[in-house]
Amino acid sequence: MANRSLNTRPQRAISPGDSPAPLTKTCQNCATAKVKCIRTGDVSTCNRCQRLSKDCVYRSARRRFYGNKSDNRIEQLEARVSELLEKQSSDTHRQSDNSPSSSATLETSRFQQTGIVHQNAWARESFYSTPPGKTEDVIDIGLLSLQKAEQLLSVYRASMIYHFPFVMPSPQHTAETLRQSQPYLFLAIMANASYQEMTLQRKLATMMCSQVSRHIIARGEVSFDLLQALLVFVAWSQYHPRPRRHSQLLHLALSILIDLRLERPSEQYSWRNGMSFHPDSFGQKEGSAEPALKDRQRAVLGCYFLTSSSAILLRKLNTLPFSADILKYAENLYLTPEYDTDKYLLALVTVQRLWERIEAMPIGADSDLENHNSSTRIQMKMIRVELDAFRDSLRYPIGELHLLEHLYNVASLYLDQIGLLARTHPISASATFSVPWYSELLRSGLLTANSFFKTFLSKSSDSKRVLTNFEATSTGFFLIVAPKMVVTATELGTAPEITAVLQDIDMDKILDQMLTQIECLVSDDVDFSGDRDIFYHFTKRIRGVKEWYNRRPRTQAGNQGQDQVQLENLPILSLTEPQLGDQWMDALMADGYGWYDLPMHPL
Repeated sequence: MANRSLNTRPQRAISPGDSPAPLTKTCQNCATAKVKCIRTGDVSTCNRCQRLSKDCVYRSARRRFYGNKSDNRIEQLEARVSELLEKQSSDTHRQSDNSPSSSATLETSRFQQTGIVHQNAWARESFYSTPPGKTEDVIDIGLLSLQKAEQLLSVYRASMIYHFPFVMPSPQHTAETLRQSQPYLFLAIMANASYQEMTLQRKLATMMCSQVSRHIIARGEVSFDLLQALLVFVAWSQYHPRPRRHSQLLHLALSILIDLRLERPSEQYSWRNGMSFHPDSFGQKEGSAEPALKDRQRAVLGCYFLTSSSAILLRKLNTLPFSADILKYAENLYLTPEYDTDKYLLALVTVQRLWERIEAMPIGADSDLENHNSSTRIQMKMIRVELDAFRDSLRYPIGELHLLEHLYNVASLYLDQIGLLARTHPISASATFSVPWYSELLRSGLLTANSFFKTFLSKSSDSKRVLTNFEATSTGFFLIVAPKMVVTATELGTAPEITAVLQDIDMDKILDQMLTQIECLVSDDVDFSGDRDIFYHFTKRIRGVKEWYNRRPRTQAGNQGQDQVQLENLPILSLTEPQLGDQWMDALMADGYGWYDLPMHPL
């Protein structure tokens, strides 16, 4: 039976030199019996088949497996992907030229094609082909010219640096020298400063995210250049393509800060890891130049500012809390400034620390704010006094630095709005609120909001384009709280101090002017994913707020002849409500949303 089974397939006897095809060293009979096949001399039949008088047949040898040549295979696949993408882009271009489609469709197709071609440049390069510390250069691939890069660097130095004075590229650096010495920071600056060209900015931002993934996530590179680049990139994260990764990128920056021991005082500062035998345990090579002391201190302050402001607005954990070292760094830069903007850093840290104290106050429905001697109420008054004293003690106008004035207004309004007793629990019909205290909070909040909007509306279009993510987010915070305060204040319109403020603030006019000015910034372009720019989404947000505000009844309450009003008759104001607070504030800066895509919850 064995012989019949072997003869079911076409076989032939093997003779030396009969076939050029390689043959196995074991005949089929020996292979079936699982014995060693031995031939003696030049005969074509093995000893066992001769002894048993069987036909000795050898099979054609299969291709030998030399192991998994993954590198060559990956290169072949990448080359094939590049070829397919090039063919797809050329087909898309040919179809768009021949089809009689509308101009808008042609424009969208052109941007989508540009995005495919740009991504094709990354696909053509092997993932690990770029050496450590070397980025994919935007000038080498033709995305920017050196002249254009020099222009963008000048724009960043002239206008954007005053909105985030925590990373200062050296004045001696040109675009070429910055590109060579700090390639990551160079790419981040190019991505932020190209705000006049939305599609170019989205491509550069996508390229920056690709470099972060390649060099930090995949390779584990750590350097001060990467830290500064991430800080600059996160500061204007509203310009990133969706989904935006504000929190994740900020945490990456913090991880680099900790790995490089930069958060430690200078006497404890060291690149080396005591638990390792190698000096480059965290990616810093032995003999590499250490960052200058003032650059390091600015980076720590920048991490603190971004982390603290994000933690308050997003209701998340502050992973870099305030410390005496942070205050020491700010004081050192104030006393011995290297740049003109260094004198503002101490003021920024001071106001940010006051804002943290406001957030830490135990405000809620069970707070004893009606009691004039309650600890919470006394603490709020003390912080208000400190805010006023801070502004009076400045040796320069607070409006000299837009970021400082903006932060001060945010902290001031935040103090007023959390003191308006968040209604997080059902309140009995007998619950009342002290009108003088309530009126003072509303008056202060309305004055702050009115001052903020006057300053914002007086800024030029270019000034609005360079706002950081924090400034843009807190602008959305004012757009939420100020209309709610106006609606609430009309219920207490009999109070003289509130009536005077309401006559000065015209929320309808403010919203109309905001909408008109932001609409002038909207671009008709779309990026390679078909998404519009951030100002397009901002106008949608303003229209939503305006629609809600126009629906609310704003008839002033009549003279009630009493010092107490029922709390149930007042509109809900505070953002600490479960159904409003976290949802709204998360949407302000959340990674999956634009900072204008706020859910409009009926109040």
